[in-house]
Amino acid sequence: MRSYAVTPLVAPLVAPLMAPLMASALVGLACGPGVELETGGDASAETSGSMNMSGPTGSGSMTGATANASMTEPEASTTSGVEPDAEGGYEDDGSGTGCTFTCPPPPPPPPGGGTCNCPEGEKCMPWANDGGMEWTGIRCSPVANNPGQPGDPCTVEGNQWIGVDDCDVDAMCWVTDHETNQGTCIGFCSWFGSGPCDEDYECQAQPGDLMLPICVPICDPTAPDCPDGMGCFPGGASFTCQPAAQRRLPVGAPCPDPLLCEAGAMCAFGLDCGQGPGEGCCATVCDTTLPDPCPLPTTCTPWFGEAGSPQWDHVGYCAP
Repeated sequence: MRSYAVTPLVAPLVAPLMAPLMASALVGLACGPGVELETGGDASAETSGSMNMSGPTGSGSMTGATANASMTEPEASTTSGVEPDAEGGYEDDGSGTGCTFTCPPPPPPPPGGGTCNCPEGEKCMPWANDGGMEWTGIRCSPVANNPGQPGDPCTVEGNQWIGVDDCDVDAMCWVTDHETNQGTCIGFCSWFGSGPCDEDYECQAQPGDLMLPICVPICDPTAPDCPDGMGCFPGGASFTCQPAAQRRLPVGAPCPDPLLCEAGAMCAFGLDCGQGPGEGCCATVCDTTLPDPCPLPTTCTPWFGEAGSPQWDHVGYCAP
């Protein structure tokens, strides 16, 4: 029986199949973790079998590549959600992306200056992207039909931290009743809003990593007129209406949070009530213009001392 050497015939058939796989593997090796390459495309090399190329897990690994599939550029929707640039990617800019070859562009930066490039009919809104109870990010949310203006009553969807409400653009619903999810529309300001706050409002950054700036209504602690569910608390260089805690602390109790003291009291420092480090004491609000506004042996101490605006000279707290 005559035998034939088949190697010279097989090699030309395998080489075209290996070329696109090796080129794709180089692309995979150039991109750091988190960048996935997808299989697909119109041109394919038909074969009855498959060849698997695998490497160690982590950056530069490629598994499951088959001879009957061609490698294409990864779609932007599978990575960053934005279209690649004209060159199909970007170079390593030292920002830790790990990409040194052709990779999808990174996601856009966080919104600033009051814009987050929301589509028409949606607005920029703070929300808790980790499911917690503190604003940690910004999202696009639908604008309601006939949305409320600052000062109007409003309702949120789910809870305060989801970021969906029925207030207008450049405003959000500040919940004062967490059982009904109802509150008052309040405007954004500074880098998040479209302009300065109206008269009788103050632009104030809220606690948390986001430092959300909103226009909060100014109030007088000696004669507060805040909406239901809000209390008059110190805020910056004045006093502002802010959502009050559901369970508030009495006068003389340590206050780890300025919003915890009961109506008619504010969280003051420099007093001794057995508080821990960084805590104040709930102290009775008093009017310095009234005779003997505090019970003996306490006296009415000006809240801002000599450093505040004359507008608030009459606001004080009872202290020994």
